[in-house]
Amino acid sequence: ALDVGCGGGLLSESLARLGANVTAIDPSIPLVDMAQHHAELDWRLKKAKEEKTLGASGGSGSIEYRGGMSVEELAQEYNHAQQDEQEK
Repeated sequence: ALDVGCGGGLLSESLARLGANVTAIDPSIPLVDMAQHHAELDWRLKKAKEEKTLGASGGSGSIEYRGGMSVEELAQEYNHAQQDEQEK
């Protein structure tokens, strides 16, 4: 899942607890730092990360925070990664 404009990360955390692998981006680096810190305080996410279990299906969710990034920059990064894979 992609959480664009993640702010404090509340939606990202909810999605991760449901088992989604979330990329959370926001142009504000301080907000993303705060979101990451908040997620680290959530005992459910911490326990799930340790036990590798999360969500109703027992799947493991995760959150990758990316501060100072726009959707366009993320798309360019993805395209470059795809091109590198094709060249291998």
